[in-house]
Amino acid sequence: MSELLIQHAKWQGELVKPVDSRLVSGKDCGCVCAGCGESLILRRGKTNRPHFAHQAKSPCDRDSMIHNIVQSWVAQELPGRMIPLPPHPGLDCSYGFLAYGNKAETEFSEGKRRYDVRLEGMFLYDFGVGDFNQDLAFKRNLEWLQGRFRENEEDIQEQFRQSGLPESWKEYFMEQYRPRIHPVILALVERDELKDCTYKGGLRSDKLDHLMIEVEYSHAKDDDFKLQMQKERRYVLEVNAAGFYEDGRELTPAKMIKNSTWVWPNDKQENEQTTLFD
Repeated sequence: MSELLIQHAKWQGELVKPVDSRLVSGKDCGCVCAGCGESLILRRGKTNRPHFAHQAKSPCDRDSMIHNIVQSWVAQELPGRMIPLPPHPGLDCSYGFLAYGNKAETEFSEGKRRYDVRLEGMFLYDFGVGDFNQDLAFKRNLEWLQGRFRENEEDIQEQFRQSGLPESWKEYFMEQYRPRIHPVILALVERDELKDCTYKGGLRSDKLDHLMIEVEYSHAKDDDFKLQMQKERRYVLEVNAAGFYEDGRELTPAKMIKNSTWVWPNDKQENEQTTLFD
């Protein structure tokens, strides 16, 4: 391995950071490497920033480790979020994808193809604030976020107790986990018109209720794969893992999109994109 300080590991099936308050320092942290599966040491010294390290000299491949970390991060962190998207002419001015909670699948197989991550949700279009179908989707997502917070509230309070922070910081600490919804969106989803309505999913075709994510480190998808995705009209984002991950300290949806490209179309098709308002 290189001098890269490992910033993510697997713990009880979850991707965690070295600053996670649930973890104990040293060999007993219970964490394993996302690349090779070997046990890791959690180091929280005074010189280097907190990080994980292999317990002995390891043949662990850095590229594979980062690939697996990014794949796990996408599956764990993107459900429940609205993800910004780069332009695509086949999406009629889509500006984002709303990923539903607990719906990410890794190593998703379909026919002879296998995808790193499959996110279930809906593409959001630039129809303006107040589009009925999109507001139903926002409502469904808000209900899921609120339910997840209620389910985890006791665990979050326990994390605060174990953190050793002053009691006066509790409200600030809890606020970091509460769903944050813009007041305009909140007013839209709470209006009477939507009270007894349920969003059924999908827009325009059966290919628009999910988004595929492919993680590449050094080898992008070949032309055959791109042509097949275009023929089937599958919307597949390819994430450049090296550009996105860097030193592992700052991973956000916006940074992921900045380091992502659509598997198709080609440059000519991108230049031909038009909006609904031209």
